[in-house]
Amino acid sequence: MQQALGEALRLDTDIHVNLSKLRFLHITAATTVAKAALSLPANRHMIITCTGTVAETLRLVGADEADQLRVQTTR
Repeated sequence: MQQALGEALRLDTDIHVNLSKLRFLHITAATTVAKAALSLPANRHMIITCTGTVAETLRLVGADEADQLRVQTTR
């Protein structure tokens, strides 16, 4: 995941990450996502589509502190 996010950060202005099929996100992966979002400059965004459970895991690792991160929850 870290390599894929790194490549997306390098190539795209805004990064769209679709995690909607995941029912679980390991804390290490959630931390990687949060760090990637926090590394973005203010004019770039990471948009994550995920379930409520994954969104809660992201919140627990502090991802909600990144102004560059937008989380869209699905059912």
